[in-house]
Amino acid sequence: MQHKSQLTEKIRQPMALLLRYVKFRPDGGSNKAKIALMSDHDNDILRRAHAIRHEGIALENDGLLNEARTRYEEALSLYRVHSTADDLHYANAVRYVAAIYGRLGLTREAKELWHEALSRYEECGIKEGVEEASRHLRDG
Repeated sequence: MQHKSQLTEKIRQPMALLLRYVKFRPDGGSNKAKIALMSDHDNDILRRAHAIRHEGIALENDGLLNEARTRYEEALSLYRVHSTADDLHYANAVRYVAAIYGRLGLTREAKELWHEALSRYEECGIKEGVEEASRHLRDG
């Protein structure tokens, strides 16, 4: 059974999104208002994806590689669905899954993701990311 404050918070979050929508367009809305609402929602999800990735980092640092893998994959799946930008956070989400796959011996899967990470880091202009991904692809 969930505590009453937890249930209240689960209700409050969607209501806050709805109130933003109503304030934006009191007449019930245009597509522009709906897009703004979805954008707020996606940004909330991407913040959560970032936090999930950092949970994975903590688990990996504790040696819990399979648990870290699960968190990294979850974060990456959120970026794949909700991100509209090729940014550093998305590139890092790909990188962490590639790295954990390598540590777990999933070489083929890791290589595919290192290719994607390389491309994303190039798009972002992140030299260190390009170098790391290139090194993994070269050295296996």
